[in-house]
Amino acid sequence: MPESLRATHRFFSGIRNRTKILTPQEKTASAANLLSIIAWGIYFLSEGNIHDLAYVFLNLVFFLAVWSTVQRSYLGEPLLWAVFVWGLLNTLAGSTDINGVSLYSISLKDIFGSSAPGALIFFRYDRMIHFLAFGITTTYFFHLLHGPFKTKTENRRTVYLAAFLAGIGLGSINETVEFSASWIIGHLGMYGGYVDTNVDLIANTIGAFFALLVIFLVEKWRTKKEKAAEKRARAIISK
Repeated sequence: MPESLRATHRFFSGIRNRTKILTPQEKTASAANLLSIIAWGIYFLSEGNIHDLAYVFLNLVFFLAVWSTVQRSYLGEPLLWAVFVWGLLNTLAGSTDINGVSLYSISLKDIFGSSAPGALIFFRYDRMIHFLAFGITTTYFFHLLHGPFKTKTENRRTVYLAAFLAGIGLGSINETVEFSASWIIGHLGMYGGYVDTNVDLIANTIGAFFALLVIFLVEKWRTKKEKAAEKRARAIISK
């Protein structure tokens, strides 16, 4: 058998073996992601919209990153659904115009009208996408580090810090790439300039912090639940 065929066989065997160990809930979440990615891909191709295929590719990369590590922690299934929701909102935003304005650019000021405070212009649909994206990214890094370092309180604190820094670090790289691309092309307004980049960074950081806050509360609840279960078990044994 040629080496290329062997490599292909190993690749699909790996996918099949990994799929077998998924729970029914994880399989459902994975199927929802794949169907969404395929549906959007077919739609953009049929419309001849090659540019928006970038959103589909980004969704696919995000999904595969989570899917390939789904067994690392209890966060696998929630992450898969979070990626599904984010992918749907992100792709919808990039392909939808409202009265000639991209959904990405719609702000709360546009919704509430010209009499609304000017500061509301910074609360755009785009910020929500950034908030979700890097909240999910931070959760993903915590998910990766959770298993190896979950035994000690000191290690857990380190994991929180590492996940937060990784999340906002990736957010900074994303903004650097976006701004550099627009600067090199010569259309600085393409991504909003310096102010837009900085506000995006703030949205990324708030998303990362909020994700860790939710994880901390969930971890605290899970620890309390486990201790209560252990206490009940000891009480039953001692009878």
